[in-house]
Amino acid sequence: MSSTSTSDKAAALQAIQLNHEFNFHRDNAYAATHLKTPTAQFEAGDSSQWKHWPSKESTMETLLQAAFKAGVEASHIEVKAPQNKPRGVFATSTFKKNETIIKIPLSAMMQIEPNVARFNFKANQYRGRLIDNIMSSKPHQELVDLYIDTLPDDFNESLFHFNDVFLRTSHFGKRVALNLQWFKNLYLHQQDTAGISFDELVWTAMIVCSRQFTLNGQHYLVPIADLLNHCEARHNCRFYFNEQEKAMHFVALRKIKAGEELIHLYEEEMTTASALLGYGMMPSRKVSKQRADVHYIFNRKLYHLTSKPGQSLLPIVLDLYFQNKDQIKNQSKRNTLNMLYTQIKQDLDQQVSLRLRDKNQAIAAASSDWEEHIIEFIFDQESETYTQLSQLLTYLINPKMKLKPQHSSLKKVVSQFEQVLTRFTG
Repeated sequence: MSSTSTSDKAAALQAIQLNHEFNFHRDNAYAATHLKTPTAQFEAGDSSQWKHWPSKESTMETLLQAAFKAGVEASHIEVKAPQNKPRGVFATSTFKKNETIIKIPLSAMMQIEPNVARFNFKANQYRGRLIDNIMSSKPHQELVDLYIDTLPDDFNESLFHFNDVFLRTSHFGKRVALNLQWFKNLYLHQQDTAGISFDELVWTAMIVCSRQFTLNGQHYLVPIADLLNHCEARHNCRFYFNEQEKAMHFVALRKIKAGEELIHLYEEEMTTASALLGYGMMPSRKVSKQRADVHYIFNRKLYHLTSKPGQSLLPIVLDLYFQNKDQIKNQSKRNTLNMLYTQIKQDLDQQVSLRLRDKNQAIAAASSDWEEHIIEFIFDQESETYTQLSQLLTYLINPKMKLKPQHSSLKKVVSQFEQVLTRFTG
């Protein structure tokens, strides 16, 4: 692929209307029907016209200088990529707690209009509004050009490009496939997509999804600020918007020494979905165990499972109970519940076995270490969550059984679960 100019890269942003997050809600019937046959590839659009622009590390220093000219105050930082680590922003001097590290005026930001978040391609109304408004309302042309030039070349390693085995067998993969299908339908049904490839649509959506900041209800692309990395365990700064100064301030949460990386939170409680789909990064295993984000399809219904097994199991049991209420009305409540528990447990145990088989097949079909690593993480998280629910059901079926020390917390979960269940079933 040949490289192209910054103006061509701007055209990709210019041609496409954006959404700032991947929140696609589907009802259970739709999900149960459509999650069975996801498609990994998409042929619509001329992908040969999709350009790959080089992101030059040497441009970063020039970008910083252009940002300073535009009013950004951040003289004691540097952007670099340490050996075997991702690029980040680092302090070049010591900052005290609550001291401002970076100050970015509103005039140096690139606003994303509210109508831009609607994915509307209609040329007469919205086409070109994103870059046009940046260019017309901001005097900092050099900053805009350099910022666009340093954006990622592509998102070819996003989950949308993962192999079909993963998209077809993992419940999280099916969720990705559903989002991909939504994009396909969007692309095919727009009235004015001439000259716009499907890859351009996904690239532009991912740029905004992974980089936008929300200030007073407005969405912005913010040079320099979007180079800071995220870590829940190690974040050392936060940002706020000073209404009087019309500027974003990044301030130190503690003393930050020279040479230390500046890290903030993209989200307060990031889930697996928001990390992978929203930001294209690997979630922490420790955090993900505390905040599981797993889906489970049972009886043609889609359920969202969390790290709280009682809350996760309750809607599954209630749906099955009321679905079979007429057939089981002559049985005792205990026998009825045990029958339902057994039915759900058998399916969960089968799903755990399938996770192992499908994980191995999906890993074998992976085309990169990154894809292999994510696939292993997703399948393991699903297996662990299903196993946890199966253990809970085992104890619900046999409440007198002796629990292993690592499962002792289930007693409290069982007690709370049965109390809530009684409210609904009498």
